[in-house]
Amino acid sequence: MACQVLQTTVRRNHNPMFHLVLPAHSQQGYTLIEIMVATAILVTMAGAGIATFSVFSDRQQTLEAAKTLQVWLRTAQAKAQALEKPAGCAQLHSYRLRLTDESNQAVLAAVCNSSNQEIAPVTLNLPGTVVADVSTTLDFQVLRGGIKIGTGVPTINLIVKKVGITTYRYSFTVTQGGEVREGSYL
Repeated sequence: MACQVLQTTVRRNHNPMFHLVLPAHSQQGYTLIEIMVATAILVTMAGAGIATFSVFSDRQQTLEAAKTLQVWLRTAQAKAQALEKPAGCAQLHSYRLRLTDESNQAVLAAVCNSSNQEIAPVTLNLPGTVVADVSTTLDFQVLRGGIKIGTGVPTINLIVKKVGITTYRYSFTVTQGGEVREGSYL
């Protein structure tokens, strides 16, 4: 339609120099502004997704470390109840799990005799970059399976943490009877 109007106008002037026939333009592709807006939206969505995944990953590492520590505690308790004596242990007194503050390692060992001598210690590593938030020693006593803690102390709270931009803490409880209770994030 635009070409016909132009042609009509040019013909009215009767000047052959201005007799131009222009093709009709159709829009193909996107403008630079449209591409930049779409790219900005995609980058924003990708950034939000990566941040969300990072938070999820840190929380999962903290939970995995807490569950691993709970398994080690239950292993120490089961070995004590089963009277599993390592070589070189005349009389098994307990199984001990020792944690050090700000460390990702724990030591599991048999305690023989009443002299607190540790036999066959095994160093266990918490997964990822998670560390214990408390220093403690838990002795699971033979046959009874309970833990030896101070008088009048009904439970011990164990905390593991993942330090990063945000610190995640997961706490669970070990009762005097040796029960390892599920915990929660703090």
